[in-house]
Amino acid sequence: MGNESPVYNTKVTTDNYQPAQMAKETCLGFREHDRGNRKKAITHFAFVDKLQFSHLDETEAQQAATAYVNALFAKDDVEIQHLRRIEEKASRFSAGMNPTLPFTLHQSMAQRDIPR
Repeated sequence: MGNESPVYNTKVTTDNYQPAQMAKETCLGFREHDRGNRKKAITHFAFVDKLQFSHLDETEAQQAATAYVNALFAKDDVEIQHLRRIEEKASRFSAGMNPTLPFTLHQSMAQRDIPR
């Protein structure tokens, strides 16, 4: 990996450290994540981590970037579950069932201490 940008082939040192370069690499990391390219996303984020945390060696920067990308994919899983629940509610609504009805009934039973 080194301190060479995987995109721009420019040598980056502490003398010419560029926040703009880090911003570009961060955006590219997110883009590759969105495309499902785990390895490329890790490469971009590791580049950023190596510059941001100069005390990390190559392996540590790679580990940090891998953990970050894994967290992004785990977050995607949560978001997908949420979208599926919304789709399920929408399909019930389009089938003629009011999706708020079960919630409303549950709330009214809870207020009256009616067993569910």
